[in-house]
Amino acid sequence: MIDESKTTGIAVVLGAGTMGGGIAAQLANAGWMVWLLDLPSPHQRNQLAEERIRRLQNARPPLLALPEYAERIHAGNIEDDIHPLKEADWIVEAVVEDLETKRHVLALADEYRGAQTLITSNTSGLSLHAMSEGRSDSFRGHFFGTHFLNPPRYLKLLEIVPLSTTDPSLVAGFARFAEQVLGHRVAFARDTPGFISTRLWIEHLLETMHLAEEFGLSVETVDRLTGSLIGRPRSATFRMADIVGLDIVAAVARHQYELLPNDPKRPLLTPPKALQYLLERGLLGEKRGSGFYRRQNEHIEVFDPNLQAYRPRRTEPLPFAEHLQTLSLPQRLAVIGQAAQAPSPEAQFLHTLLSRFVDYVAAVGPEIADDILTIDRVMQWGFQWELGPGAIADLMQPQNKRPYYRNTDNQRTYLSFLEGKYLPAPKEPEYISLSELKQERGTLLADATASLITLDDDVVCLEFHTKMNTFEPALVRFIEQVCQLVEKEGWALVIGNQAAHFSAGYNLRLFLEAIEAKKWRALDIMLKELQFAFLRLKYASFPTVAAPHGYTLGAGCEGTLHCAYVQAARELAMGLPEVRVGLIPAGGGTKEMLARTMSQTQGSPLDALESLFKRLTIPSITTSADEARKNGLLRSTDGTTPNADRLLYEAKCHAKRLREANYRPPSPQPIPTFGRAAKERLHHALEQWFSEGLITEHDRFVAGQLARVLYGDAETQRSCTEEELLQLEREAFVEVAKHPKSLERVQHVLNTGKHLRN
Repeated sequence: MIDESKTTGIAVVLGAGTMGGGIAAQLANAGWMVWLLDLPSPHQRNQLAEERIRRLQNARPPLLALPEYAERIHAGNIEDDIHPLKEADWIVEAVVEDLETKRHVLALADEYRGAQTLITSNTSGLSLHAMSEGRSDSFRGHFFGTHFLNPPRYLKLLEIVPLSTTDPSLVAGFARFAEQVLGHRVAFARDTPGFISTRLWIEHLLETMHLAEEFGLSVETVDRLTGSLIGRPRSATFRMADIVGLDIVAAVARHQYELLPNDPKRPLLTPPKALQYLLERGLLGEKRGSGFYRRQNEHIEVFDPNLQAYRPRRTEPLPFAEHLQTLSLPQRLAVIGQAAQAPSPEAQFLHTLLSRFVDYVAAVGPEIADDILTIDRVMQWGFQWELGPGAIADLMQPQNKRPYYRNTDNQRTYLSFLEGKYLPAPKEPEYISLSELKQERGTLLADATASLITLDDDVVCLEFHTKMNTFEPALVRFIEQVCQLVEKEGWALVIGNQAAHFSAGYNLRLFLEAIEAKKWRALDIMLKELQFAFLRLKYASFPTVAAPHGYTLGAGCEGTLHCAYVQAARELAMGLPEVRVGLIPAGGGTKEMLARTMSQTQGSPLDALESLFKRLTIPSITTSADEARKNGLLRSTDGTTPNADRLLYEAKCHAKRLREANYRPPSPQPIPTFGRAAKERLHHALEQWFSEGLITEHDRFVAGQLARVLYGDAETQRSCTEEELLQLEREAFVEVAKHPKSLERVQHVLNTGKHLRN
């Protein structure tokens, strides 16, 4: 049985297309061995599967957590490599969206599968019942739909579509596996065309395009109105269509049109004029370089349907949108709900668009889902909407006597279509919501920079809420207050949040102000306070567990390095990129990486030191927790959470275990440095990298100061205390900060968001 304990296994993916490859990569990331099978090619039998594996290795953004995970995927074909089906724990069909082709492949799976092998189809909306007709009873008991979105690694929704013949216990176990091992959020859908996600997404996308033409709104105006303004991704409508591929959009719409003869919005499932024009000319979006948008040199151009040509992108004044931006999202939707007669065409457009969409959901919701909560979750998890259509409808139509959600006896309830009544919102302790906890329990400590929140009777969470969760003196002081309280109460501490990123580092603008004013003493004090706060976490009498996710950079990375344990999200952009900004890691990061490197090296310490020096001088940001572990930023004993929504829960559980095991902090250990031998080795490496063009002259200067810390700024080999190395960090930081080119780099990053290679 496949369930949450199945962290290794054998899978066969039938179909080596884009989706098949993405599913294979996701399984390889989870530790499974995968056979990727497709049709045999005339000369090189496994060519299709081998080519897909090569594409996986070169994909950007990467689909594999580490390039070497491609070794877990074996290429084959469905004629020569049928034997793995017998041994497989799971066979997933991902061939072309054609019913007869799928039936043929599934018949093959039925014939050769093992008795307990699970079989699923990744169809995006074909009838699963029709696929299973004529198959054995055992097959039908082990068969259901698993609709991944593309790419599976980055889109967390997984729609599971069981049939009446499917064994419910297998579905329940697989759902736990999907959430805890693969890292998805599961929504159960019905066997209807397009399930929930495709049915609602394609209708809403096409209706938005049709309404844009009806209201005479430009492409960029519609994208401004339908992105973050209404709680959607910035890709909004036309930009998202370009990313998906205009041919894919048209194919999905055509497919749904054919399968839904009685759909109330069926006429909208035809391409509007602008889309048809682009399709006829092969302008298919991002993959072809031109769609509704295209890049010309350094400029973005937009397709203008009236001109039937591209023109420069414009930012037009939109007073209604600017007014909405001053409001919270619920307030915006309430205003849009009252905008039917507004004088602004943008207001009328948004009112019409969202009103028609929630009306469509009201019409088809009972057909495609058991309840409104499932529909809302599909749109939130699958398309990164802040609110689903049910919540939107309630905010736009507060006078509705039968809302989708109600608060009854201080309990949130939702409308079940299946039962025709309101049901209590499910209790899901494994999915912690800090905002809900703060609403229910308040905070133990709070100021403008952070909050301390109770997670459990004996575990608390330190949540940052500065911009991008960056460090600053007030936050550093707050950490000391937290440590004093946690120590007094005997709690365990989790450091985590549910913003887009854990922490983007220290507030660079504060560094810039000190550098421009030449306040070197103030700069030293800022760094010393930061270093002390991180040492406080390292040697605290209570367990400290960091729960990083997303950007964990600079000081965010340094703070994480000092915690007793790290429970990291699998999607982790972690690193120490300070040299790119003309600075060095000086919150204890250089010291901590040196200590780890010296304590873990099995071979030549100078080889290990040079390797560390290169990682700090020519820094890269990891694309996964596995890569962070490989680069020494995570320990082999630190944990990884595939499902970021479970991250705080798993961090809390580990903090609790450490506390119950009578946690004791580490004792300070001397850190070996190698004096002149290390100095010569590191400076030789610098000259080599400079001659190869890997670093600039200013990189060489900055890294030269960094090297002082790594070799202990001495001629002889010696053991250094942490305090000695921390002082060297601060001295080196201030020295490089005095250089005009470092100032240029800091200014450039703050002005453009990009690094300057000067």
